[in-house]
Amino acid sequence: MDKAQWVSSLTEAVKLTPLDFTAPQGYIPIILGFHFPGSPLEATAHVKGRLARTLAKWPCLGGQFIAGGRGISPKLIYSKNGPTGLDAFPNEVFDWKGLHTNEFIWDEFSQLVAERGPAIAMDKDILCLLPEKIPGPGEGCHPVTLRVNFTKDRRGILLGLSLHHVIMDGAGVWDFLTCFAGLDAPDAGSDMVFFDRFLSQKGKFAEYNFDESNVPQPDPAAPPGVARIISITASVIDKLHRDASKIFKDSEEYDDSAYVSKTDISTFAPESILSRNTRQSLTSAEPYLGNAFLRVTSKAPAYMICACARAPPFPFLDPDHIAFVAYEIRKAILSLNDIEHLRAHLSIAANAAHPPDVDATVRRTIDRGVAGVDSSSWLGLGADLNFKIPGTEEHEDGGKPAFIRRAYAPFPGAMNLMPRRGGTKGDADWEVWVALRENDMERLVGKMVEGGVVEGGVVEG
Repeated sequence: MDKAQWVSSLTEAVKLTPLDFTAPQGYIPIILGFHFPGSPLEATAHVKGRLARTLAKWPCLGGQFIAGGRGISPKLIYSKNGPTGLDAFPNEVFDWKGLHTNEFIWDEFSQLVAERGPAIAMDKDILCLLPEKIPGPGEGCHPVTLRVNFTKDRRGILLGLSLHHVIMDGAGVWDFLTCFAGLDAPDAGSDMVFFDRFLSQKGKFAEYNFDESNVPQPDPAAPPGVARIISITASVIDKLHRDASKIFKDSEEYDDSAYVSKTDISTFAPESILSRNTRQSLTSAEPYLGNAFLRVTSKAPAYMICACARAPPFPFLDPDHIAFVAYEIRKAILSLNDIEHLRAHLSIAANAAHPPDVDATVRRTIDRGVAGVDSSSWLGLGADLNFKIPGTEEHEDGGKPAFIRRAYAPFPGAMNLMPRRGGTKGDADWEVWVALRENDMERLVGKMVEGGVVEGGVVEG
């Protein structure tokens, strides 16, 4: 069956909402690295079989996402009763290859692990299976693709998994990985019938002008972006967490419910060092748009967030400063549960003439490189799962990934907490993937080394 015939066989559709349409029109590329002293053919067959089983559980993920445009609504089409084996799909869904020196300089997997899976090595164009171009309006692409890569020494596997952002969020990625690893996973959810129920009345959002001509464009002279993985030892996070908890207990400024997690603590440093109350066209970020970390800087004056500007000046690791910033992050995250914020977010998506413009406009008007990093947590994303790939279970990792990384994408202002063995427990390092402008990266690393949060040699390129 050629691709045209296959697409014509996709007769079912998943209902998408305007809120789905505002998600970034691209992929979440994830790299999972495994120690592997085994047979490439056997491992490839296993991985291919697991992908087929997972797509059989959620047939819609084996269909096509049709990109929207002005006058064209995005949609997800699939075949409910069609063939589920991967051989029935076009070859853009799955492939495998050996890595060679001319495209991937890490010939030995042990070297890659010793360098802690450096961000620069995670090249999505090499390790992932992605479309040559972003689909235009009415064009289709696969919700899920997978490439199996073997290092030159055949001692390591790098799985390049790509999941379309419109179709999957972080929770969906976790469910997918759980099923892919061979464990039980929840059944596919129903359509988002709650959307209409929670949708507020049509409203005007004058502060967000979707006319591109009225929105400042990125500064072409801005320093280029770079990405790094910053590793923080568990003992440092534990101490900072204890310091903050003591402040909440002893200070009258906080009520009895004041609390921060170790996750909040691990993100306070970049947020504290990098935040600016700077917008390209907005005086303030509205609480219903932007992610939780942007809300931190929209709800608190910049001098209260920025260590360098707070009056009187506090040292970077002053316990009061740690407690304040981490608590602001915690409150912003909790605000995601506020029904009025959800209604407003849904409403602006529904009322935009072209919903994808919402995300694009926010990215243009809120300069994330200086207004606060856009962070998400991947702590529990598969680090403790045994994927049972033949040849990987013999290693002391017991079939678990040696590392999980996001693909290299140096777009300033992005930050991810990388998957960690034990989640928030145990003594594994906390790894923070950060993409920033070069000058901001130098400032961040310098401040964190100066403050003793990281040691000079623990920051990976």
